[in-house]
Amino acid sequence: MKLVTTAKTKAYELTYLAPGNMTDSELKTVQETVQGLVKKHKGSMTSEDSWGKKTLAYALRKGGKTHTEAYYLHLVLEFPTDQAPLFERDVHLDNDLIRHLFVEAVLREEPVAKE
Repeated sequence: MKLVTTAKTKAYELTYLAPGNMTDSELKTVQETVQGLVKKHKGSMTSEDSWGKKTLAYALRKGGKTHTEAYYLHLVLEFPTDQAPLFERDVHLDNDLIRHLFVEAVLREEPVAKE
């Protein structure tokens, strides 16, 4: 007997930091790499937001380099629950990213206006 299972999807948020010394074309390549990982793990992108280049509160070391500035990028994604940990692992292994935060999104309904 075969059990039929359906993958439940959930919304997640990914915020990641790319080195501030990247050119626009290098940053675009990093964004395309992350988008490729989303597709690889059967996810979909709900929204994408670039928060721009910011000075870090303290220097971060990654790959033998010290970073004092970074591009902040934020994505809202949907994944099957079984694929989310695999996606997070692949993002963690990407050497082009300084840091990342991958969390389950808390989606709130808009409050109904009182009449």
